[in-house]
Amino acid sequence: MKDLKLEARKISDSRGRPTVQVVAKLNGKEGCGDVPAGASKGEDEAATVDVEVAVQNVHNVIQPMLTKTSLDLQKHADLVAAERLIIEAAGENFKKLGANAVVPTSRALWQLAAKLNGMELCA
Repeated sequence: MKDLKLEARKISDSRGRPTVQVVAKLNGKEGCGDVPAGASKGEDEAATVDVEVAVQNVHNVIQPMLTKTSLDLQKHADLVAAERLIIEAAGENFKKLGANAVVPTSRALWQLAAKLNGMELCA
């Protein structure tokens, strides 16, 4: 996936809260993912980080990690392997990278994979 580009940015969700959007680009196709900012803060909730930190984690940790692999997003098993790499790097309960970096990246990758295979993913 050496040509994969991930573009993360801060956006506002439907309640006006800051969150992260990720656009994944490869071979002239793109997939977009975002998630609303979490409203609940219970101890079992996935850990988030500051939005600016999440954006940097996408650019400085997740993208370089994925571009070093030879995974093919058109293959389901490789997409699952990419997910596993990201989740492992995120650490327990996403504390290292933040769920607000991981989840929109995941959604963007799945959207992109569908488009690379000539399909649309309805979310």
